[in-house]
Amino acid sequence: MNYATERGERELVTLADGSQLTLNTATQVRTAVTTQGRQVWLERGEAFFDIAHDAKRPFVIHAGKQTVTVLGTKFSLFRDGEQLRVEVLEGRVQVQTNQGQPTVLTHADAALADAGGVLVTRQSQQQLTASLGWLQGKLVFDEVSLGEAARQFNRYGSKQLVIKDETAAHILIGGVFDASNVEAFARLIHAGFGLDVQVKGEDIEVSSPSS
Repeated sequence: MNYATERGERELVTLADGSQLTLNTATQVRTAVTTQGRQVWLERGEAFFDIAHDAKRPFVIHAGKQTVTVLGTKFSLFRDGEQLRVEVLEGRVQVQTNQGQPTVLTHADAALADAGGVLVTRQSQQQLTASLGWLQGKLVFDEVSLGEAARQFNRYGSKQLVIKDETAAHILIGGVFDASNVEAFARLIHAGFGLDVQVKGEDIEVSSPSS
């Protein structure tokens, strides 16, 4: 089966084995759940997986050149081209690339995998909660640059934030924001930081007052 979301959409998919996939904005997956095995291909985008335990049928996810294998757990995957980000909420997952040995991740582990290997870091509960805010349609920022915040917002809406200068791009922000309401975010940063905000077609241009 094929499932896909458009920009700004979110969809909950329940598979034949009881596993659930929550697809984030602009995501495409292909699934094959049979009595012999359980496989998913993450073609693009981001998804949260709540996998039903079945020791006889490991759940295997293919994302480009990376493979993630689980028995029963909760975790998220974000595929950006050939790079894959993995964040584990519960249980254990195994990440396999074309290079080296498999890497096993447990609760609060985050990994960045590409052709060069797998980089693993530990997350605080606050970081984990922030990274999964999209499940409630929220973007959670904690000392994040405005440039990175704009990149995150631009995944969701037709209107795109364009940061016009480096000074503005490096401003650090925090808070919880509605991922689908970039206009409200633009008003807040205008009021909070005195930034110039101009709407030009589908672009919302943000710049320092002196730019």
